[in-house]
Amino acid sequence: MGNLAEKGDTFVQNGVAIDFLSDSGHYVRYEYDLWNRLVAVWKGEAGTASATQAATYVYDPTGLRIRKISTSATTEYVYGLDGNVLRETRDETVGDDVAIDYVYALGKLVGWTETIAGASVKYWAATDHLGSVTAATDSSGKIAMLRDYSAFGDSKDAVLETE
Repeated sequence: MGNLAEKGDTFVQNGVAIDFLSDSGHYVRYEYDLWNRLVAVWKGEAGTASATQAATYVYDPTGLRIRKISTSATTEYVYGLDGNVLRETRDETVGDDVAIDYVYALGKLVGWTETIAGASVKYWAATDHLGSVTAATDSSGKIAMLRDYSAFGDSKDAVLETE
């Protein structure tokens, strides 16, 4: 990836890649294909001659992401005809595999079932006006997750999130 010696919040865009170097010396490179889809993420430290690949993304011919491969897991996605994710399976390199089945009503996410090591838990989603999940409750009505978003859609720290 080249030797990065400078420090500072620096962005470099060179065609199909964007490099970011933070003040703390962390280096991240985002690589895109010709259709501007993220295909790889590299991470490293400033002053080193190499970075390691943190994730790779694979897309189907229609442009939907069907697989994410990282050092900790391989995640596969199954979509409905409307483009919503119906099922997400995560094959963990360490720990139990995870399967998540999503439920939609009129194109909006209303809930999901998460299965880990054969045990399933149902969650119901509360969304904001943009469709972003801001809260989730389990089947007993207990709050399982609260989340807030910035004006630009970045997820802020979760107030409460269970595993």
